[in-house]
Amino acid sequence: GGGGGGGEVEAVQEGLMLSDLPQELVERIRACLPFSAYFRSSLVCKGWKDSAFSPHMLSLCAESHPAEPWLLALPVKHCRSCCYAFDPVFNKWRRMPPLFLPKDSVYPLAAAGGLLCLSTYTDLSIVCPLTGTSKVLPKWQEDRIDPVIGLVVEDNIRNYKVIAVGSYETAAATEVYDSSTNLWTVTGCLPPDTKMSFHSCVFSKGLFYCLTAEPPDTLLVYDLETGVWNRLPVMMPSSFAYGMLVEHKGRLLLIGISQGGEPFRSIRIWEFAKPGKEMNELERMPYGMFKGFWGRGKGSVSMQFVSSGHLLYFYSSRSPRLILCDLTRKPVHWQWLPATPADVDWGEIHLLNFCIHPVLNSSLGSQES
Repeated sequence: GGGGGGGEVEAVQEGLMLSDLPQELVERIRACLPFSAYFRSSLVCKGWKDSAFSPHMLSLCAESHPAEPWLLALPVKHCRSCCYAFDPVFNKWRRMPPLFLPKDSVYPLAAAGGLLCLSTYTDLSIVCPLTGTSKVLPKWQEDRIDPVIGLVVEDNIRNYKVIAVGSYETAAATEVYDSSTNLWTVTGCLPPDTKMSFHSCVFSKGLFYCLTAEPPDTLLVYDLETGVWNRLPVMMPSSFAYGMLVEHKGRLLLIGISQGGEPFRSIRIWEFAKPGKEMNELERMPYGMFKGFWGRGKGSVSMQFVSSGHLLYFYSSRSPRLILCDLTRKPVHWQWLPATPADVDWGEIHLLNFCIHPVLNSSLGSQES
């Protein structure tokens, strides 16, 4: 009868082991796990560890779910031994594999699509932290010291480009590295009498945007396809004191601190409007939260603002915790992130948009290490 049949099914289920399942089915089950769980599954046995980053498994992962945007935190002093990523799906900080950086790396310059562009004393390197693969880029054609660096990953997630703009001491032309050719190409120079802001550059929809130190109220725009720079007049907010450009779901935002004494000082989010038009204020950090973010004490305060996926992250060297903002929710959602790991010096860190995507394992090109 029906009862007996159910008992038989139950008995079969109780005796069923994972090893009894077809290997292809087990692999597809693993590939459907969230990335954080997938990484932990590599600890189950040696076979799973060896296959975790195989081209076959990474291809299955890519088919099963899209990329997951995380936030990568690299402590300046201990980035080789202590690296964490914030996983918004589980609202947790996760420790990343240590020692994934080249031995002579100095600091990260840019991040995109799960790849990092790192500076060494003599070279640039591209690193995929999840797999430990890295590639030293060929020398650029013009001598340059401390240029502005941008990194963009192509839509097919298999090619990437690096843009090197200017130099600290010389007016070097812009060069673009293409991973598909493994070559640097010299393109256009910056407009004359222009000084870039070295810490505020982003890619959005094929264009590379940079704030200028001089002249004021100007946005520099580089077209990656044509290799041409243009100036774009902007009307900066009257209260704007300091901030950074951020690309958020195809929109170009300015996040920064508005000047003025208490209680007028605040962190605000503006969106660029049409050229020469006043920017639109989208949101401002709740005042009670801002007081904790700004902290107490005299002297300078270091701040970073990063967009990853649909979330915005806010860092202050005076606060032991980061703040998250979700502009897609109505009303806009603000929250403190969980306490940061105790073994990290959060007084000086690099925060980077880190989009985990398995196909990137094969995207570095030749001469991988």
